[in-house]
Amino acid sequence: DWEALGRQRAEVARMHQLIENAPISILQCDADLVVRYVNPTARRLFGKLDPHLPVPAGALVGSPLGALCPG
Repeated sequence: DWEALGRQRAEVARMHQLIENAPISILQCDADLVVRYVNPTARRLFGKLDPHLPVPAGALVGSPLGALCPG
């Protein structure tokens, strides 16, 4: 039913906005612990840590989660 599909799409859009605008860092990883999503708050935080990370904040998506905690 098209009405249900419209409600579902609106809910997905609302959740996306909540995550994008969250005041906390949110990352999503796949089953292999590869970073697939970094929200803007996390990008800003990790951007400040760039000198200490083996992967710059702008390149976290597609990188292993272990790049955030080397050693």
